[in-house]
Amino acid sequence: MSQPTIYRWLQNYQSTELLSSLLNTKRDGGSEKSRLREDVKLILDDFLNTKFLSLQKFTPAAAAREIRRLCSNAGIDPLPSHTTVYRHIEWMSEEVKLRKREGPKAAREAFGVNEGSIPDADWPLAMVQIDHTLLSASIWQWLGIWQCCLRKACPLPLMIGDVEQSWPALPTHS
Repeated sequence: MSQPTIYRWLQNYQSTELLSSLLNTKRDGGSEKSRLREDVKLILDDFLNTKFLSLQKFTPAAAAREIRRLCSNAGIDPLPSHTTVYRHIEWMSEEVKLRKREGPKAAREAFGVNEGSIPDADWPLAMVQIDHTLLSASIWQWLGIWQCCLRKACPLPLMIGDVEQSWPALPTHS
């Protein structure tokens, strides 16, 4: 706790002489909540929903300039900062932004579930495929688990089941 907080609590307590004056008071705003005035919020939300979320694809900087211009024309002072507009854009769902700005197909491809038809793969990493690429690997058995360790570059033309046939005697650790 900072010194000003202690003094503020002391001042609140001395002015009311109630312990309840030491409780936290509910504040407006906070994480992902806006503290904008209603008239600014209406202009910002209207612009973001009608112009920013369209196929016209305003950049965040252009959106901030346009919102500030609209607020200035409405006689609103102070104008919302560029950071405020950026933050409101960040708070929007990425899926909604993509669907409105790029189309439903792009949103489906980016956020939709990709259902495949691989048998016996019911969970992530249930099946792992090994490429026949030049790797730098040396394989040995340790606690019943095959592990790869970086060594000299060597081709790996084998699958895990063929390890004992493709490589000479593997050292075992006990």
